Amino acid sequence: MSEKVTAIIPAKGMSNRLPSKNTLEFGESNLLVHKIRQLKQVDAITEVIVSSEDDDILTMADKEGARAIKRPYEYSAETLPFQDFLYYITGEAREDHVMWACCTSPMVGADVYRKGCKTYFEKLKEGYDSLITVMEYHHYLLDKDMKPYTFKWGPEHRNSQDLDKLYFFTDGIQLAPKASMREWYYYFGHNPYGMEVDLKTSTDIDTIFDYLLARMQYHMDDDAMMAKGINSKDGEAVYHYVLGKMISQLSDEKLAKALMEMPDEMKLPFFLKVPEAALKWSDFSPCSLV
Repeated sequence: MSEKVTAIIPAKGMSNRLPSKNTLEFGESNLLVHKIRQLKQVDAITEVIVSSEDDDILTMADKEGARAIKRPYEYSAETLPFQDFLYYITGEAREDHVMWACCTSPMVGADVYRKGCKTYFEKLKEGYDSLITVMEYHHYLLDKDMKPYTFKWGPEHRNSQDLDKLYFFTDGIQLAPKASMREWYYYFGHNPYGMEVDLKTSTDIDTIFDYLLARMQYHMDDDAMMAKGINSKDGEAVYHYVLGKMISQLSDEKLAKALMEMPDEMKLPFFLKVPEAALKWSDFSPCSLV
């Protein structure tokens, strides 16, 4: 088998919990385009497939150089089990290895994908059958009867960082041989290698709160903040830095609308706190802001 990978992006147009989540604005574009561009920076990934029932999504994918495949209705409406969809779409892959790569994991960047592919092929030779991204999980969990599950009650109680190590499946990367995925009807096997990622990289957008968090995380670049003299542990300074970066990416029309809708008592504090460089002052008439 060659060491080449087909990345599959499942991108339904319909979503109950967060409408149109796969094409929400993100970074320089939207979540779908952002993900395609990340994947196309990885040499081992020679094909990117976008599967959707939505024509607009397929058009976006095609413009970005991905292979856009119209998803049959029965798979989009979930009238058939997910396993059937996985078997169907992996059959479209042209390479021997398949990666599941969701738009909703935007903080999994090209560097993580490169590391994932390299580690995956190394671990296959060691006897692992697949690779997934995971994050260490140290939290106090209770069972259904409200009894301690991951910790002990009373004198044996321990700090959370000292609890037995568990792992959270992040849904960032699932990578396995195409033939194995189709045999398992699943995207990883019984002996996966867990590649650990940090909290930021583990972000998975499923709700509006996840989305807002990811939008802020996108701008939390420690090196860039350090260059501006901002301590990455100074919550207030980081907040205003990130807010300014987010505003600088808004179109003039969107920014003007946001400012027009802002209550009068908030406008002055807003302008005092947002970094001056983040705003195109000349684009606005003072009269439009009051």
